[in-house]
Amino acid sequence: MRLGFRYCVIAATCGLIGLSMGGCPNLEEVLSELEKLELTIDNSVNVVQTQDPRDPNFYPADFNQPIIISNNADVIFDISTDLVVEVLPDITLLGLENITGYDIYVRYFVDGVEQGVLVFDGETLLLEYPCVDLVELASEEDFDPIDGVLVDAFDLSDAFFENPFDFICGEALIITFDEFAVTATPERIDLVQ
Repeated sequence: MRLGFRYCVIAATCGLIGLSMGGCPNLEEVLSELEKLELTIDNSVNVVQTQDPRDPNFYPADFNQPIIISNNADVIFDISTDLVVEVLPDITLLGLENITGYDIYVRYFVDGVEQGVLVFDGETLLLEYPCVDLVELASEEDFDPIDGVLVDAFDLSDAFFENPFDFICGEALIITFDEFAVTATPERIDLVQ
């Protein structure tokens, strides 16, 4: 059933753009490309977060921070159904991987616009942005995943990632937060294979 849905989405996309662009790539090739990309990212991160960070039903008890996600950004829950192959060269897929042992609230800036998201313990939040020039981390707050109590907070204002030095458009930039590092380490994954 899921495969049928993907075929319908891709076929509809091809129908809309196919006339103006002279055709559409083979559906099997498109699905194969997305599945390879999904496997590559799945092998690089823990579990992709499937709970929408904007849903207050999942917030920790002491959580009172605003969830801020740009209007031009999309939360990616399933790579093979949420990403569109034709736009991959023109996006930055930002992954916030949380291996801290806590639920974390990360405040950061994308091209100067403030963002703030909740990333659950052991999960990676994926956000698709139009081609990004600069990602600047601002702060991290750690919440106990059991009782939701604020445990610690860190200033991350010295951590930034710049296009083309740390990533380029058409790549996934995975920033990993772990229990030992206050700053984050990036991993780059080419989206256009």
